[in-house]
Formats: sequence, structure tokens, C-alpha cells
Amino acid sequence: MHIFNQALLARQAWRLLEFPESLCAQVLKARYYPDGDLMDTVFVGNASSTWQAIAYGLELLKEGIIWRVGRGTSIRVWRDNWIPRETHLKPVSLQGRCRSRWVADFLDDNGRWKLDELQRWFLLVDVDAISKIRPAVRNDGDFYAWHPEKTGIFTKVRIFAWKVATDCLATRVNKEKRSLEKHGNCTICGTGEENSYHTLCECPHARVLWIAMLECWDIPDAFHGDARSEWLFILLENATPVQRSLLLLLLWRIWHVHNEFTHDKSPPPVPASKSLLQSYAESLLAIKQFPNADPAKGKEIVCFSSLKPVKRRRHSDEEELAWQKSVEGWTKLNVDGSFVAETGEACTGMVLHDHLGAPVFSAVRYLQACQDALEAELATCMEGLALALERTTPPIVVENDSSELVSLVSARSHDRSRYFSFVEKLKCLLAMPREIKIIKVHRS
Repeated sequence: MHIFNQALLARQAWRLLEFPESLCAQVLKARYYPDGDLMDTVFVGNASSTWQAIAYGLELLKEGIIWRVGRGTSIRVWRDNWIPRETHLKPVSLQGRCRSRWVADFLDDNGRWKLDELQRWFLLVDVDAISKIRPAVRNDGDFYAWHPEKTGIFTKVRIFAWKVATDCLATRVNKEKRSLEKHGNCTICGTGEENSYHTLCECPHARVLWIAMLECWDIPDAFHGDARSEWLFILLENATPVQRSLLLLLLWRIWHVHNEFTHDKSPPPVPASKSLLQSYAESLLAIKQFPNADPAKGKEIVCFSSLKPVKRRRHSDEEELAWQKSVEGWTKLNVDGSFVAETGEACTGMVLHDHLGAPVFSAVRYLQACQDALEAELATCMEGLALALERTTPPIVVENDSSELVSLVSARSHDRSRYFSFVEKLKCLLAMPREIKIIKVHRS
């Protein structure tokens, strides 16, 4: 129970970092850390209960928080988490006689790493990891992100999953154990004890939503599963990563509907919940929620039409998957990045055609110190779009095979992922006075 409580309090501490201009954050800063940073605050013993709770949550938050490098002026080289990798977010190297304290000391005026300085003071394992970081010196500066999530954001659905896994949901059975209820029977259906499994899988209000989502999602059904306390682990054990995300979303929505019943409110109809889950799932699988398409400005994106697997037909006519010319008056930019995980080598490839299908330009480039395939895709799209804007005047449709790229550059919110420098540069290009569409196409 204390682990889950700490996770919830960590979420509250995260909100102070995410929204520093909020009234709550400003009041607490003025009282407890007027001249410092939340993550470095020394907590006094006579603090309020609210502040003591935040301090408790910060203990957990510090384990996964990481700096994203902008100018590097706020990041202490030897004390802060700032190197994105599986373990050891701080340098493995010892400080020794190095007098450089800030990450900015290892960046030149153009935001490039001073490799000679890195090689002088850091071990090779650190040099390799640091050289893959892409600083964004022209942005507002350094900022915090949540390292365990690819999005860099502390997610509420994961906290709900944690609550289910540790059997800490506020079910009647758990309330009865704490003498908050006289009995643990479900008051919605009256057919069994209201534990987490019954509430999320067996109760009629849960079953109707399960049935609705099984029609459109490829997920396992938990109804005939194991009702023991480990039922969630058993359900997720053999599921794919995408299925796990969908299952957690579904359970999260069911719990919301259950709470509406519990508090004597009108529960949302099943079609409304189904529509919300489908929309939210597309956003989740694409990292962040898509903004509303604006055809007038040409800022459109491609969406997933269905998450239910469809049997592929064998195409006797290959024209269905063949490359298509752009509509009259538009140019088409096709981009693709390649990445070799074993060596970290990557390269870009791009070609621009006019509406008649005639090539305008093509280019390839070798990328050094690339983190992964998505970074290669982002770098390719950024360079290709910059060239297309420079060499042509018609509207541009950009085709690539990465749905993650499409969602990253289309998201409304400030990007906190490790790719933020590429994302922000692409957003600047998309803000140019030109109609631009970025869409995802089939790999073949």
C-alpha cells in the first residue's frame, strides 16, 4: 500500500515540475524553495503535511527523473541525471580534477559537443552515450522528463495499473478490511464480492464494455481467467506490448464507469466509452494525442483506422501498394531513415517529386552517433523537409513509414521525449507559411 501511495504523491510532485507557473507550484516555491530547484530542496522537519507528502513522493520521482539538454546551463555534470540510457543516468566516470561543473561547459556556441573535452574527462562508455544526445541550444533551455516513459511524461494509466496490481483499488472488499464498509458485496449487481477482478472483469457494467471492445480490439478476454490476486499479471503475461496498453486503457475506463455508479451519477453509455477508448488508444499508440486536423492550413495527419487485425488479401495487382504521384499543384517528399542497432550506424534517404512524378532532388547522408531508428527517421524528415522548403514553392506532402514520427510532430503539448530537439525543429518547419501534410504510408 505504501508503494502505491508514494507513486500517487510522486505524480503530484511531477505536476509541480510540469506546471511551474500554476498557482499551487508558485505558492509552494515561495514558501519552501524560493531561490532553488524542487529536486534539490532540503525538507525541514516543521513543514506542512502537504509539503511532507510531496517530499515523500519526490523520493520516488528522483529515481526516474532526467534532464533534457537544451543549453546545458542548469545541469550539473557530475550530480544530475542527464544521460539517457538503461542504467546509470549520471556519468560513470569520476570527476577527478575536472573543474567543469555544468553540461554547458562541454558544448560549443553552436550546441555541438566538444569531443576533445569529452574524451579528456570521460570514459569511452560515457563519451558514446553523451555524443548521441542532441542538445537544443536555441530552445528555452533545459527541462525535466520522466525517463522510464518514452514520451518523457509521468503517466496516470500506469499508476492505475500499479494500484490494480497491488490490490489497492477502493473496492468494497478493501474498504471492508479497513472497517469503512459493513460488507464487501457489490452494490451494482449484487452477485458477488466487489474485489478488483469482479469490478473490472465480471460485473455486468464491465462485461458490456469488454464485449464492445473485443469487437474492435485484438485483446485477450479476462472473463474466464484466473480470479486470484495475481489476475492482472496473468492477463498481461502473454500479451504483446500493444495489447497490454489496450488492456490497461480498458480497465482504466471500466473503473471510471464503476465510480460513476458508486457515486450515483449517470454512467456514460457504452458507445461513448467505446469511442473514447478507440480515440485514446490511437493517441497512446502514437505517443501523444493528435491535434484536430486543419485542412485550411494543410496540417493534416494520418490516423489508425482500426486496431483489430485484418486478414491481408493477396494482391494480384500490385498497383494498390505502388507509389502514387501527388495531386496537381503539390510536391511529394518521400523520406526514410535506416539504423543498425549493433553498430549505431544510420543514414538518411529522401527524394522529392513534382505532381507529374518527375524528380526534383534526391539526397542521402550518413548519420553519426544515432540513438535508434526513430531518431534516424526524424533526422531524415527534418533534413528532407528543410531542403524541400528551400528548393520549391508548391505545397508539400511528406510520406514516411513511422507512425511515431507523425504523432510526435503533430502533438499539441511540449515534447519531453529524448527526441525533443528534432521534434521542435520539425514543428518550426511545419509552421512555415506553406501547406504541409505529413502522413504515414505502408513500408512496402
